[in-house]
Amino acid sequence: MNNGDKFLNNIKEIISKCCGLSDFNITSEKHNENSLIFKVYSNGTLNINLDQLITRQEFNICFEKCRVKISRSSNTKIKINSSLFFESCFFEEIDISNVCFSGKFQINQFDNIKKQEEMI
Repeated sequence: MNNGDKFLNNIKEIISKCCGLSDFNITSEKHNENSLIFKVYSNGTLNINLDQLITRQEFNICFEKCRVKISRSSNTKIKINSSLFFESCFFEEIDISNVCFSGKFQINQFDNIKKQEEMI
């Protein structure tokens, strides 16, 4: 399993735990040079509304060494507005306190991380 697959699996597990979903797929697409967008599909249809799935306004979960703060959103896209989360899950070098989920998924230093990934 490469780092990209590992990270997708991390996101799938977070969604599964937080939203109570068991049967769904997740896809990623490059939004621009510095960001990726992840979309959640259930039964082949983009029909996941996080505003309905997340019952509490905010809560924290712990996944590996990353504590993730999930915010209520009516968007079908998920945003992790930090490259530190990405690096800590891949390389476990950085311990961060929380990351907010909201709109789109963004990694600010994606190109640098991609180069690191290719070196591994």
